[in-house]
Amino acid sequence: KHPNSVERSGFNFGFIEVRNRYSIVKKNNLVKIYFFFGIFLRFITSLILFFCGKPKFLARALGNIYGVLCVFFTIEKS
Repeated sequence: KHPNSVERSGFNFGFIEVRNRYSIVKKNNLVKIYFFFGIFLRFITSLILFFCGKPKFLARALGNIYGVLCVFFTIEKS
């Protein structure tokens, strides 16, 4: 393992992942339903990895859900 490797399975990474992807979708006027579909797939992938014996990915999955909720409620207010 490289000493400068970055852990990409934490809660904050899951949240930031969703937030950054949404900002790209919003900035480029892309289809938002595809964004939600992609994030759903990312969430399912994290859950599968969790059930395959990688417990750190549960935090990422929860971060994805939290990010989606934050994005969804931001959309509703706009």
